[in-house]
Amino acid sequence: MNKIEIKKSFFKKLGIKSEYFLEEINCDICGNNKKKDFLKKITLSKDKLIEFPYSMCLGCGHLFQKYKFEKQFYKNFYLKYYRNITHNSTKIEPSFFQDQINRGKILYNSLNGILPSSGTMLDVGCSSGGTMVPFIKKNWKCYGNDPDKNYVEYGKSKKLNIDYLSSENMTFKKNFFDLILILGSLEHCYDINKVMSKCSKYSKDKSIIVLEGRGRPKSEAKKFFNFNHHRIFTHNSFELLLLKHGWMPLFSTFKNLSGPTRPNTIFTVGIKNDLLNKKYFQNIIRNGKKDDYTTLKETYLKLNKG
Repeated sequence: MNKIEIKKSFFKKLGIKSEYFLEEINCDICGNNKKKDFLKKITLSKDKLIEFPYSMCLGCGHLFQKYKFEKQFYKNFYLKYYRNITHNSTKIEPSFFQDQINRGKILYNSLNGILPSSGTMLDVGCSSGGTMVPFIKKNWKCYGNDPDKNYVEYGKSKKLNIDYLSSENMTFKKNFFDLILILGSLEHCYDINKVMSKCSKYSKDKSIIVLEGRGRPKSEAKKFFNFNHHRIFTHNSFELLLLKHGWMPLFSTFKNLSGPTRPNTIFTVGIKNDLLNKKYFQNIIRNGKKDDYTTLKETYLKLNKG
């Protein structure tokens, strides 16, 4: 199916009549316009598949959705259609918030030895903000943001400092944060480079950043790749993203730094450093810092032919 047919089929499934612009995009890590189809059909909801292809960048090996709608579409999609498809409740369960607190405590302990005893933290895409609670108890000043109003209001009811907004629109002082957490949010961001650029701008020199992503398949590939995740990260793509925006990767791990309740995620931790010039960044990729198509194909699509 071509771009027009993909959009027509997708809108028919959702009953969307408005016109939205759909464009083919380049890699959002290295900017390369050369890519190879990786998977044609992905999940829209638990039982619905759509043709909305994933591509692999032939420059750095990053995995991302081949097409992107204009930003207004995604805002309306989550407001008007998403919950009808998934049948998700708008109610925030106390158990969800408590799990965030537990994960935050384990993460704090995992980072012991590389963090100062106290400081200022930003949790990007923090949901209801429970992850911040253990840091606050350790005398950290914490800020969060999230685009889901229900989760933000729940967090605010717990006296947490959370802004209701997309992370692309956040604003803080320069050189403000000692720690930034982005725990599973970058897959959903519309513009990861704008988000990471702002995080870099607002971070102090030698500050720490922690990235988490769903980088290991735990189900059939068509179910693992879904419409809500605009990209899938590997350790390599996380590290390249950090290097691009002024962090030096310290380590990447398959160990779950925030505990067992979100299995199959990956982590990369970095420290704020000087921003690389574009030529040096591209040379790093050309000299071999890239993911291999065959290897990723075997990793992600081993449970089905795609």
